[in-house]
Amino acid sequence: MKIILKYISVFILFIYMLLIFLPKENLYYFALEKLAEDKIELTNIKVQDKYISLILENTNIKYEKIKVGSIENIEIKSLLFQTNIIIDNLKVQKSLKKFMPYDMKSIKIIHSILNPLVIDIKLSKQFNIKNKKIMKYLTKTEDGYRYEYKF
Repeated sequence: MKIILKYISVFILFIYMLLIFLPKENLYYFALEKLAEDKIELTNIKVQDKYISLILENTNIKYEKIKVGSIENIEIKSLLFQTNIIIDNLKVQKSLKKFMPYDMKSIKIIHSILNPLVIDIKLSKQFNIKNKKIMKYLTKTEDGYRYEYKF
């Protein structure tokens, strides 16, 4: 029994160390490269590598070299089976107010390995979607709208 307990504790310690020493900054730079392919840039970023999370502060969002918004804080937390991204204080340029709210206090994005086809996005602010091109991809549910993509 002691041997089994020892193996389980070593395994849990290994997983914990794997999460701590995961190259989070390298994953962040890989994500920046993927965003650059779509002409999206994140600038003026202060990156902090915490134990199990990566924190990005004072981020400006640019699309085709034009500033479209700013984010005060982004926290990317990778757990064993789940990844959480929390975006605080997203402010969009006033010229884009027709498409989305000017400021959002919090956006929480959750992705789980146990259910890889679902990404849960929770917004702190409700907004009306008036664009009919976007509406044809969304289905109305009790909680709001749902976007489903089928391969």
